[in-house]
Amino acid sequence: LALRDRIEQGALAPEDVPRWFTTPLEVAESTRDGREWPRRLATPTDQALLDAAATGDPSRVRDALKQGAHANAVDSLGRTPLLLAARSGDLETARLLLRAGASADGRDHAGATPLSAAAVRGHAAMVALLLKAGADADARTAPGEPTPLVQAARLGHTEVARALLAAGASPEALDRSGDSVLLIAVNTDQPVLLDELLRRGADPNRPDASGLSALYWAEQQNRPHLARRLVAAGARAEARQLNLRAARPYRTEDF
Repeated sequence: LALRDRIEQGALAPEDVPRWFTTPLEVAESTRDGREWPRRLATPTDQALLDAAATGDPSRVRDALKQGAHANAVDSLGRTPLLLAARSGDLETARLLLRAGASADGRDHAGATPLSAAAVRGHAAMVALLLKAGADADARTAPGEPTPLVQAARLGHTEVARALLAAGASPEALDRSGDSVLLIAVNTDQPVLLDELLRRGADPNRPDASGLSALYWAEQQNRPHLARRLVAAGARAEARQLNLRAARPYRTEDF
């Protein structure tokens, strides 16, 4: 019934939205971009540094750097030694690389940064180190992709999320479907994260893509401990109901 009402108000029905369609021009441009991707092949010394970082061997990392390996060298996937160390949570290697001039925001070919790699794996100490080194707390792998804060919240890495918020990450960040981090905290029952978001200024009345508020979901999922926090922060009872006019059109790419 809700979908019917939304269609009557002008929203697109699922069958009206082309799925997985790419124009011939887009295919040609993508193929051309793939051929023209700048490749930075590592020297043997650089490769020794990459291998040492990947295996978590600080002694070999130190030796490779002394022999002239570049701290920002990349492998065939564009991964830097720091990104490899961040993935495994290897703090000693990460500190060596940062002192040698490694970029805290060096991206691989997929757009991943050391911070995003550490955040999704829950390496809170690594996240804190990278943020201290100047990593962008809101760096996305690509436009429209979730921030490290959203990824950490989705995976229940509360300490990582708190560190990102303390470093200035936006408490209003959204996931691909339009849910805010606040809604994620409610839907995954994370009271500590919810408190931190509200303290950092997250809007307790911001609706999801369907017009439903965090308070609505807290009550719907029988989580009074979260509802009380939201009400204390200014959540309004009248804002919890479905507001079809505020909801955006149905988009199949969100699912």
